[in-house]
Amino acid sequence: MRKLMLKSTYRYSLVQNLIAMGWVYAFSIGVPFVFTLLAMLHGSFAVTFETASISANGSVEIATSIAVFVQMIVSFRATMRFSVQNGRSRLTVFVGELLNLFSVAVIYAVGNMLVELIFYAPFHDVSLYSMVYGTPGVMGTFLSIVAHFLYSFAVLSSLGAFGMFLSAMYWRLDSIWKAVVSIGVPVLLVFGIPSMMVRSAAGLRIGSSFARFIAWCMGLPVWDGVSLSPWRPVVFFLVLALIWLVPVYPMLRRTIIKK
Repeated sequence: MRKLMLKSTYRYSLVQNLIAMGWVYAFSIGVPFVFTLLAMLHGSFAVTFETASISANGSVEIATSIAVFVQMIVSFRATMRFSVQNGRSRLTVFVGELLNLFSVAVIYAVGNMLVELIFYAPFHDVSLYSMVYGTPGVMGTFLSIVAHFLYSFAVLSSLGAFGMFLSAMYWRLDSIWKAVVSIGVPVLLVFGIPSMMVRSAAGLRIGSSFARFIAWCMGLPVWDGVSLSPWRPVVFFLVLALIWLVPVYPMLRRTIIKK
């Protein structure tokens, strides 16, 4: 009986997320090409179409990273409320959402690699991962393909786990702290993280030991004798996902689920 409830809870949540994923890919790939078609009226086909491929590939990775975070916030909260009110245990819903998170991360990771594969052949376009770690993951060796997939899976899982953590935490916060989190997280995502990426891309010196440690975890060669590696961020983001997920169920056990 519990297995049947888990299966139905997982399937219900996954269907909703698959619909959302379809819209994410439609907009993140379709919008750049719509602008390209408009630009073709005033420019070169080769230039505008190649520009669209770069925009589409980069926008897909950024869009899916933000989407998995938002999807897990919405999905976790909605599924928890609906399922608990219909007799599912909180543990069943938590496990179902955990499986759903990893399923969404796998699908997004494979989808992003397929987008890179489609755009790489005609335009030599590469993903953000390939820009940082060198060889395009979909055109390299089997090991590089595995590294690219695990990297994407780990990043997406950590963002989705953070979304689950925030969703569970919302039930435990008062109005003031809800406002702080609601304002602070978007500011961090929109301004904080892109700012750090721009500073890093500009080659600015990383001053603090903590920042150097984070850069090392991201696979960057910040110390002498340390090489560029995509494997360190895989471990880093999976550990980060575990840190976000560990307190989720204990918070849910003490939460009053309101209608």
